[in-house]
Amino acid sequence: MSFYTTQIPARFFSISVIRVRPGQVAAFRDTRSRLKQALERAGRPQWAYQVTSGAEEATFIVMTPARTMQEALTIPSPDDATNEAIASSETRLYAVSPSMSMPAPSWVEADPDFWKRP
Repeated sequence: MSFYTTQIPARFFSISVIRVRPGQVAAFRDTRSRLKQALERAGRPQWAYQVTSGAEEATFIVMTPARTMQEALTIPSPDDATNEAIASSETRLYAVSPSMSMPAPSWVEADPDFWKRP
């Protein structure tokens, strides 16, 4: 992912699996697009992918990196239109572990203190 190339170190990732109600995919995409734009204006990228195999139809995965735990916990809430389109969702928060990672050399160069291995 290109989050490190922007010199913003990601320490956490919020990953949501969202299942959209039948016939509501277009409405979900529209409202998610507005939410993504709001995050980007705040300097926070977000990536959304529609699952095409191995999951129920109309399943999306949304990944949002964060620099701090506080930032990870303050993702803007979806509006009522988005909530109506969602059949179910599950969000998990992951922390990046330098000792368990194999970062690209450019990531280490961008943030050597974080990536030092014990």
